Amino acid sequence: LKELYLNLGTVLGGNVTGREKGEKAYDELFDMLGQFKTATTGVVKTAAYLYLDVNGRLCTFTSGTLEQKIFNYNGAMNIFKNQTEASVDPTELRLGSPTYIFYDDESVIDYLNNDENLNHLSALKNDRMYKIPLKNFYRQGKTYEDIVYEMIDYLNKMDEATKDEATPDEYGDYELSLDGNY
Repeated sequence: LKELYLNLGTVLGGNVTGREKGEKAYDELFDMLGQFKTATTGVVKTAAYLYLDVNGRLCTFTSGTLEQKIFNYNGAMNIFKNQTEASVDPTELRLGSPTYIFYDDESVIDYLNNDENLNHLSALKNDRMYKIPLKNFYRQGKTYEDIVYEMIDYLNKMDEATKDEATPDEYGDYELSLDGNY
């Protein structure tokens, strides 16, 4: 990816200035993603990204790939962070029972619901599933930033929803009128 940014900068802006601008753009992208990760560090959440391959096998990102690196910036612990093969072992998924599942399309949800060993996963039971098409992880530039924003935003909204459900409203059943009276 860095080489792509450097080459694009060179083509658009010249061997020196363009290349420097390409490198700066690349550095800014990953600095920003690093800030996202730092801001969400320490929060205990588990997540997985799942998709079905052309043969209908359940898969995830493999360790060391750019798509896994982008996914890992969401601040949740990726239960498949050390995955060496794309194919997912259903036992590992069941034991890892991610709190959140990001997925490619509805076929993944159908697969999980129809598998008696997986249909009781925490994320599935608690409706903590969020669709991000697999193709988005293969686009570059701003799309990476958008994906990370989407994941972090979803995780934070779900945490707020959980907190609000568990925490009583400080005003009870009273409504505040426009004039400030209860």
